[in-house]
Amino acid sequence: MAVPKGCLPAQKTAYKIKQWLESEGLDCVVLIGEFAKNTRFSYHVTLVSGTEITVFQPTNKRDSITISATLFLSEDKVKSLRKKQRSIQEGTFSEVLIKLAPLDVEVSLEGGEVFQRININHQIYFDGLSKDRFFRAISTVNRAYRLAEWIVEQTI
Repeated sequence: MAVPKGCLPAQKTAYKIKQWLESEGLDCVVLIGEFAKNTRFSYHVTLVSGTEITVFQPTNKRDSITISATLFLSEDKVKSLRKKQRSIQEGTFSEVLIKLAPLDVEVSLEGGEVFQRININHQIYFDGLSKDRFFRAISTVNRAYRLAEWIVEQTI
């Protein structure tokens, strides 16, 4: 099967992204097995700020990559949130969604009655994939992650 026009084969894209990350002094760990399920390639990267992100190409997306970060709420934070009134809990997560909306990221909340994970994703299509755009997207995901973390901390 031919690669669609404007798309790079996953191997070339993965190699290019790895080079970009390394040129900025960021180590990337190649994820394999269960950690890279349903991806053409997947890298785990720890940013200077300490935020951990994943850069990957889903197997069902031949023309884009995704930059993702997940904020995991500790058991203590979840317990503290559970002790708050329901309106405060809902307000916290509504505030996360509202404050992150202008940042050009997709946000999803996961968990039970009190959310335990905040997933933040940004997608870049290959026709717009440049080093500048790639690092701007990483910066955007990092800002969104830090803002979500701050909002949760302010509630607790």
